[in-house]
Amino acid sequence: MNDLKRISLPLFITFLLTLSVGATPQNFGKAVDKKRLTPISKLIAEAKNYKDKEVTIKGMVTNVCSMRGCWMEFASDKEYQTLKIKVRDGDMVFPLSAKGKTAYAVGTINSQTYSKEELVAMAEARAKKYGKPADLSKITGPKTFVNFVPSGVTIE
Repeated sequence: MNDLKRISLPLFITFLLTLSVGATPQNFGKAVDKKRLTPISKLIAEAKNYKDKEVTIKGMVTNVCSMRGCWMEFASDKEYQTLKIKVRDGDMVFPLSAKGKTAYAVGTINSQTYSKEELVAMAEARAKKYGKPADLSKITGPKTFVNFVPSGVTIE
């Protein structure tokens, strides 16, 4: 019985240390002020009002770029709405393990509108790249994409 206690205690301590290591936030770039939050839904709805203004957002990470870790998607405070957090390849590399975790980002909003012709060309190029047919029936007109360009990110 004493041998079991001698083996169990070090294993238990190792287990606790492993749990605590996973709890350390991961920081990328500039420090994030978690107290000054702008709701993602408001940022998307009023993107023009936030152009060139630095804001901090919070959301659960719903997706991460599996190729280079150059983007993540945050769930909005509005149901079924997400916001893509995008950096230049290599500036920050977001880990796949961020998916499902709460994250904060400080930065600026970027929106770009594409014409129907540009959207069709992008869909065809994507289809060719991945060897899948393009569903062009869903492209009905111009569309504006809103992205967030972070200068700092913290993943809890």
